[in-house]
Amino acid sequence: MGAVNPRDVSGILRWYPAAWRRRYGEELIAMLDDTYQNDKLPRRVKMSLLRSGLVERIRLLRRFSGTYLGYSIACAAVWAVILATVFTRAGDATRHTFALFFGGWAIGWLSASIARFVYPPPKPRRPADAGR
Repeated sequence: MGAVNPRDVSGILRWYPAAWRRRYGEELIAMLDDTYQNDKLPRRVKMSLLRSGLVERIRLLRRFSGTYLGYSIACAAVWAVILATVFTRAGDATRHTFALFFGGWAIGWLSASIARFVYPPPKPRRPADAGR
């Protein structure tokens, strides 16, 4: 009995978070070996595994929703889409303008990130009658 092509499986497993791969990776490979043996993985199976891997990554990101890290990741994704679109479809003047706007945003983000790291968060206020 043979095994599923390791190149197919390792490529698919990269779509899953590292913790997921450590916990379930061997089981997934064993299940694919049992199911497909020497055959190539069908395209629909590859697409299903890819989609599932992306869903697991999105679940991992939910831990960071409402945090500064989550905000930073979301901003980076939005800027990546904006800049990729502008730099592939717009003229030189528009590209220059968007590059300047992005530079200004990046400086502001870096400044806020440094401030969050250097300065501790404020202590919660106690009501005036709490000490009585």
